[in-house]
This record gives sequence, C-alpha cells and structure tokens, in this order.
Amino acid sequence: MNEQVASALISGLVALVVGGTTGALTWFQLRRDQNKWRVDLKSAWALELHKARLESYPEIFSTLLQLSHYSSPITREIASEVSRSLNTWFYSTGGMCADKTTRGAILGLRKCCSKWARTGSEPTDFYRWRNLTVALLRRDLDIAGLESYDFKPDATLLSTLEEELRSAPPRHWPSGTLPRRTRRER
Repeated sequence: MNEQVASALISGLVALVVGGTTGALTWFQLRRDQNKWRVDLKSAWALELHKARLESYPEIFSTLLQLSHYSSPITREIASEVSRSLNTWFYSTGGMCADKTTRGAILGLRKCCSKWARTGSEPTDFYRWRNLTVALLRRDLDIAGLESYDFKPDATLLSTLEEELRSAPPRHWPSGTLPRRTRRER
C-alpha cells in the first residue's frame, strides 16, 4: 500500500475517532444539562406548590374546626355551612393545588355534610371522611400524622433531627452519612 494512501487512511480514522468522541461527549453534556434542567424545574414547581398549599390550607382547616369534637355540637345548619365552605374551597386555589387523593377525601366529606344537612342525621361514615381529610391535608403539607407528645427535657432540634435521620430507610442516604449514636443514647 502506498504511504500517501496509508497516511490518508490513518488521518481519516483519527478524524473519525476525534469527531465521534467529541460528538459523544457533547451528547452526554447535553443530556446532563437537560436532566439538571428537569430537576431544577421540578424543584421549583414543588416549592411553588408547597407555598400555594401553605397559603390556602389554613382556610380549610378553619372550616374543619367546626367539625371538631371539641367544638359545639354539629347541627344541620353547621353541616350545611361546612358543605358550602368545602365546595367554595374546592373550586379555589386550594382545590387546584391539593393532591388528587386529598381532593377525593374533601369531596367525600362535602357529600357527608350535604347529606347531614338534607336529612338532619349524622351519616355513618362522617368521622371517617373527616379524619381522612385532615390526615391527607397534613400529608400534602408534609406534616407527620399524630405526633407523640414526649417532651424530653433534653430534646433539642439537633437530637430530634438525628433521630429522624436514624429512623429513615437507609436506601435514601449515601453510605456513611447517617449520624452515629452518642454515648448517652447507647
């Protein structure tokens, strides 16, 4: 084979390898940037959704206060008023930013209140719907369920955070990042 042909083939092969490598690296960089953009967008969306919930959920909790065991007895009029308030909230910002399961629970509670207002008697599943609604609203706000009221004198914010980290499933944490127990806790 001629030296000129060989050098042309070698330089062509080198150009293909360099071009292919450059193309692959560019493609990987674009994919990485695209994934970063998606993560940033989803994070911003989650933050805005949480802000909207924090602004709109106090209104529904005020409405649900009327259905509390510690409020005055629930009457047909209260049930009717709560049903209307739930309907208004459902078609406002709160209903738009609530999780679909939460919206379903609110609709179930609204139906129970409406039935109570029509018939004058408490529906059998009323408290189940009320409790489910409260639990799902709290879940939407990332507030844990019924917390224990163990007021330890040495419970600090840091020790509480460490305990929560220890109780989290290990697959969610990179190895070696879980806090160690102190001597006092052993």
